[in-house]
Amino acid sequence: MIYERHVRCLGTVVDLAPSAFLASAAATVPLQNLLLPRDKIYSDNFRTQVFDGFRTVHGAGICIETRSQKEWNAPFISSSVAKLLDLNQSNFDKARIMAVKSKLGSSWLKAVPNSACGTRLDDSCVRVSLGLRLGLPILTEYVCLCGANVEPLGYHGLSCRLGPGRQARHSAMNNFFVRCFQRANIPTIKEPTGLMEEGSGSMDILFHHGRRDVPLLGMLRSLTPWLKGTLILPHRRRVPLP
Repeated sequence: MIYERHVRCLGTVVDLAPSAFLASAAATVPLQNLLLPRDKIYSDNFRTQVFDGFRTVHGAGICIETRSQKEWNAPFISSSVAKLLDLNQSNFDKARIMAVKSKLGSSWLKAVPNSACGTRLDDSCVRVSLGLRLGLPILTEYVCLCGANVEPLGYHGLSCRLGPGRQARHSAMNNFFVRCFQRANIPTIKEPTGLMEEGSGSMDILFHHGRRDVPLLGMLRSLTPWLKGTLILPHRRRVPLP
């Protein structure tokens, strides 16, 4: 897999072999000069032959003495991305490729696998993550609980209003806010069950304050009701339809 410029695309060993060989040969030239006798002049014809073939395919923008494989891989990566965009003409596939090659598209690969921080991925998570980025089928077709037909590519789960991942992220955000207010010595509890009627919105956090005449969150005092020294902060979730 190609790892430069935040691009994840498939490459064969045959495609990467010339750049790896040229970078290694350029880096070991000083060592070769120390090992070989100095009274003779040696010419690496095979290295020159590989360089001529590389220059024919990717152009003459790199010097043969370049030691960095990153620079040798750059032309191949550019041509690979161009081929991917040519092979995937639909707007859906182009959007997927552009998202993968964005600056933060591969930051998840740099995260330290720590179970305490929730950054350790099991085999199933890695399979789904790579499948979504490469546009590969990751499941069989079925009908979601929301009524939509789920395709094998699995993108419906990213926007489904009943998706478990969305609810988990929402709960994690609520826990974060609760800890922030508790750290500021503001008594806070999360939404009690059955506090609001069905369809009237979903309240996430309930803030308690000892005095009614002291605003807790500035402008929220004039926008939200108070009840016996308690500020009720309703929150309605807005989820884009798939």
